[in-house]
Amino acid sequence: MTYDHPIGTVNFDFYKFYDHPVGTVDFAGDVPPEPPAPWYQIPVGISPGVRMAFKDGIPTSKSVDSSWGSSRLIEPVIEIGFSTTNAIEKSLDLAWKGLGQLYKTNRAGWKRLLAYDARVQALWRNLGEQDLNKALVYGDCVPVGKRVAVDYGHPPPKDLDKKLDYGSLPERDIDKFDVPWGNPPAKDRFHKTVWGKKYYEEICTRDYVHPDGFVEFNFETDILDVGTKDHINFYFDALTYDRRCKWREPSGWRDAYDYRPPVIVPTGLSLRTYIMMSTAQLNRLPDNLPIPVKSITMSLDWDSVHWSLAATVIGGDVRDLSPTNNGPIETQVKINGTTWNCLVDDWSRDVGSKGKITRGIRGRSLTAMLGAPWAGRKTEVQSQQRTARQLMIEQLENSGWTIDCSLDDWLLPAGTLKIDGKTPLSVVKRIAATAGGFVRPDPTAKTLYILPKYKVAPWAVVRADADIILPGAMVARDQGAWDGRANADVVHMVGSISVSAKRTGSAGTLPAPDVNDELLTEVVVARARSIFEIGRCGRWQKHSLSLPVFSDAVPGVIFPGQVIGVDDDTSWLGFVTAVSVKADWGKGGLVVRQIVHLEVYCGD
Repeated sequence: MTYDHPIGTVNFDFYKFYDHPVGTVDFAGDVPPEPPAPWYQIPVGISPGVRMAFKDGIPTSKSVDSSWGSSRLIEPVIEIGFSTTNAIEKSLDLAWKGLGQLYKTNRAGWKRLLAYDARVQALWRNLGEQDLNKALVYGDCVPVGKRVAVDYGHPPPKDLDKKLDYGSLPERDIDKFDVPWGNPPAKDRFHKTVWGKKYYEEICTRDYVHPDGFVEFNFETDILDVGTKDHINFYFDALTYDRRCKWREPSGWRDAYDYRPPVIVPTGLSLRTYIMMSTAQLNRLPDNLPIPVKSITMSLDWDSVHWSLAATVIGGDVRDLSPTNNGPIETQVKINGTTWNCLVDDWSRDVGSKGKITRGIRGRSLTAMLGAPWAGRKTEVQSQQRTARQLMIEQLENSGWTIDCSLDDWLLPAGTLKIDGKTPLSVVKRIAATAGGFVRPDPTAKTLYILPKYKVAPWAVVRADADIILPGAMVARDQGAWDGRANADVVHMVGSISVSAKRTGSAGTLPAPDVNDELLTEVVVARARSIFEIGRCGRWQKHSLSLPVFSDAVPGVIFPGQVIGVDDDTSWLGFVTAVSVKADWGKGGLVVRQIVHLEVYCGD
């Protein structure tokens, strides 16, 4: 017969005298055992309220033999959890519900017990059939300390340095890598790197979805008359795929993170006094013969294609710089570390009323060899389809010159460009002007830079677009003039295409002068031209700044097409349209200055 315990707990009240029988205490169904006469008394001072859970016990002390499992040291306040119990308390419950047949061989020796609770309460619920053949020997137990230190509050430091080996990963299809960067600069962000064929197919391919209705397949047409002659292609509507899809298998998806270094704008030092050791000289090439001069001026604007040289010569015979049968004489100008190579176009020798002789020379940069009178003129029509960049390169073929173009390229069909008695340099300038650009020659190398006049729309320019920032203290002189122009927010252009370009966010009701240019063949070039045509309208100021020229600091020589920022009482930005660098030997010695001409956009 099995024992069916009452709902709740079975209380063992050890405050009363109790003598266990010799041997074992038998639980046999509904009949409780008759206790024998007591032979000892329960120790005094045992705390009440201790319950014991009998399931997979843990050793209670080092000197206790127990068949109850892996018990641990006994404390004054201990809970032994045999199910899911964790915390140890004075009150232990034993669940005896569903208990099967109990064995008779539970025995406990109570000799010299420590101060423990005199009452044990056991819950007999949900215990299930357990083998209760257990023996606990309590004799000669070693007292257990009142405190057990568990080192959970002060764990050792953990190593946060993790190594991720990408080469030996067992699976390439990893969902996500989170890389903590600590305190990263602005460019660093948490990102997701995904690998493998699965993700490539999800992002870079898609199933064909036929249109509503029927897809008609005409199998009477020979395969040699369709597709690629051996299979039929199905063309989908235009899609914008992830940029990583251009890398095909087996690599699959790539990390799309692009590192862009921060823009560092060269900035001049703001000082109370600037000390310069200037140098300037003019030499004849190729023998490097020094030519004594009183002044040298080099100048360029964005409508010119040559650096211009003007020099006042002291002594000597300037006729030695006259052109020869081999062409014009080449000279070299050096001013505070910047070098120009120029060809002498003409010279002059004047005798004053008091017999004072004044000599001078004028010249142009090496680009003069690409114009009249040194380069031949062409009359022809573009015979094949070419891009604008290709056409400019063709004009310089076999000349030793190269093109460095910063404009967006566009396609011109055959017959678009018509040349009528033009030099190569004038043709290059003509193509650049179609896109709102200009030609800037390199001071020494045989290179033509093709640049936009406004590299940023004037109404959208910000400080980060500046090429140089100058402090107001560096400006020796600033002259300004108001330049009011008609407002415009739209321009109509006609070429091979007809385009109306409107400034974003505007009403498009104030047209700029119409543009008629047969080289306008694509939207990309029409957009670039519209930025220039609309941008040059509106309210402007023209500034002329007198600045030093440093050989090893900001600023060196400033060039047309650059954007200059000036930090004075207020900060403002301007587009450089022209520059003139002058070295002059006066009574106080050599003085070098550059005059920079700017256009400052003031709004509509």
